Amino acid sequence: MNRLNGKRWFWMSLTLMLGLLLFAAGSQPQPLAAQAGSWQARYWNNLTLSGTPVLQRTEPAINYNWGDGSPHPIVDNENFSAEWIQDVQLGEGSYRFTATTDDGMRVWVDGVPVIDSWTDSQAHTVTGDIYLQAGSHQIRVAYYETGGKAVAQLDWEQLTSPQGSWEARYYNNTTLSGAPVAVRNEAAIDMNTVGAPVPQVDPEAFSASWTQEMVLNVGRYQFAATADDGVRLWVDNQLIIDEWHNQAATTYTAVVDITDNLVPVRLEYYEAGGVAVAQLSWTQVAEGPTPPTNPSQGAWQAQYYNNTALSGPPVLTRGEVGINFNWGRSSPAPNIVDNNRFSARWSQTFNLNPGTYTLSIAADDGVRVYVDGNLLIDAWRVQALTPYDASFNHAGGQVPVVIEYFENTGLAQIELVWSGAGTPPTTPPTQGVTATMTGAFYLNVRSGPGLAFDPFDVLRRNQTVSVIGRDAFANWIEVVLPDGSTGWVSASYMTSATPFTALPVTG
Repeated sequence: MNRLNGKRWFWMSLTLMLGLLLFAAGSQPQPLAAQAGSWQARYWNNLTLSGTPVLQRTEPAINYNWGDGSPHPIVDNENFSAEWIQDVQLGEGSYRFTATTDDGMRVWVDGVPVIDSWTDSQAHTVTGDIYLQAGSHQIRVAYYETGGKAVAQLDWEQLTSPQGSWEARYYNNTTLSGAPVAVRNEAAIDMNTVGAPVPQVDPEAFSASWTQEMVLNVGRYQFAATADDGVRLWVDNQLIIDEWHNQAATTYTAVVDITDNLVPVRLEYYEAGGVAVAQLSWTQVAEGPTPPTNPSQGAWQAQYYNNTALSGPPVLTRGEVGINFNWGRSSPAPNIVDNNRFSARWSQTFNLNPGTYTLSIAADDGVRVYVDGNLLIDAWRVQALTPYDASFNHAGGQVPVVIEYFENTGLAQIELVWSGAGTPPTTPPTQGVTATMTGAFYLNVRSGPGLAFDPFDVLRRNQTVSVIGRDAFANWIEVVLPDGSTGWVSASYMTSATPFTALPVTG
């Protein structure tokens, strides 16, 4: 081979090698950048999420029931695993994550494990709670399927937000659509600015929503909303102001009657250019009727302490709608209140009618009940879930009620039921009561009221069934299935217009 041919062969070989290297590099799976509101998904043909994934893509939600199939033809029907990752904007507060899985699933938020159900199983639902500060949070989900049916579903909801603050969500459009670009807590709705209210927002075309569960006295209130441009206001789930159009700054008022102490309020707004104004105020214009006489409901002031003696300043103070909690091995506010060795105090003043009242309370561990300054129940000791009853007579009027509780280790649970108002009890409704399953994708129906009883069927999300009874503390309700058989489900996953405590005790 002469020198010219040798050089030609060298450059041809080098060009071929570079081309092969570039082709190989381009054929390797590349990391996906999840878009706002979407998951970065990866799938493996093994159970350990190891090696090179066979499939990578973005997905809008984790809501799959593949049955006997698989996520994609290149993913095996059995013995596969998956991972989903997404960064989401969340406001400050407690969140409950709900996973429905067949077989195993784990969920982390910012690297903190929230759900760990890494076992072979049939479809089942698991929940986990965590307290988060406002801002961006990474959610990571791992899953595996061994054989049979394949189900992978995840959702979450906010349980609480800081007392007295608004959860504000901002969007870079005028329709509150898609994922918010910023989520934060704000002390008041009082925007009056030229330019962006937060750095991430387009100053000329954005929308926002503010939500809060407000603690109000029963009575008549006037709400005033000022906006430039569109505004809508809901109070107690009623749309009382609807002015969704371009306009200069204008104030609208509406009067609404508040019948409960804990009131959901939501204001929606959009800005179409120029000055951005969104303001909300309210004032009570008339007193309401006598407050509810059932301390199982209403606005309790709750204080939590990271010790078992209710000592020192509380680590958390907030309003709560009732005393009916089953925290399991978790805490009332993860990352704020410890899982073990914490205590709590709930207080509220009621305007009672004359008559005889009965308190039924169950706790794991210690509990004390004070009514009008008198110690009515004293069970301040480590114990498994134990019920206590006590009755008292009252001439009527203002009555302070205080419930104290401590948790040692293990399971944490406290539940209060109050009955009596000076009149004979009415016959509980036994017909026509329905409830809708809203708390999970699937909910086990069991042969009795408790986790110790075997499941034999499931309810699906938004499925409505008849309800015929409850257990002593309304933790479990007895439902009628479409085939006429009856079973028991956890009341915390069901929604009904009838309070479950009004049902007869059947188990």
